[in-house]
Amino acid sequence: MSESRPFRPLYASGDEGVDGDEVAVRIVYGRRTEAVGDGLRVAMPVVGADALREVWRGGRIEGRGASGCFRYVRMHGGLLMGFAVAAEDAGLRDAARRVYRELLELARRQGCPHVVRVWNHFPDITGLEEGQGRYQRFCAGRREAILADAGAADFRPPAVTTTGTCAPGLAVYFLASRRPGRPLQNPRQVPPSE
Repeated sequence: MSESRPFRPLYASGDEGVDGDEVAVRIVYGRRTEAVGDGLRVAMPVVGADALREVWRGGRIEGRGASGCFRYVRMHGGLLMGFAVAAEDAGLRDAARRVYRELLELARRQGCPHVVRVWNHFPDITGLEEGQGRYQRFCAGRREAILADAGAADFRPPAVTTTGTCAPGLAVYFLASRRPGRPLQNPRQVPPSE
């Protein structure tokens, strides 16, 4: 495979084109949230299909591993992609703090300290926990982990998506790089500073 092939997701509702040695991570949207093999199942049922697969491929894989609650893959060119599912045993705030602490430590240890993209999924996102919104509790835990991190002074917030699911478990996957990302503005939307 050519090293110049871009690393990006392929979306498929069936199994065609989702196998091969160059597959880094698979995200399957369906009825459960769990880490399986080389990816995640996220409890977000797809209307009109049994499951939708998001298959990240294209980069040359240099190695796979596990650290704490994360499984990860290192790719040629200084990219790292990892994923984890954490239980909310002590609440969502604590789960977010633990997961983000491990995420930041893993990225730094693997030589990719610049987290450029994160996806977060958890149930009852608009619900309450201990008198506070669950999304706010999640954000508080994430913030605490970032502020406590050794690289907090140099931290550049990544692009983030956070969505609700329909089954237990905080699922997180991320993309980190050896070099800082370059923010891009969508020309079809009004910039947030205006």
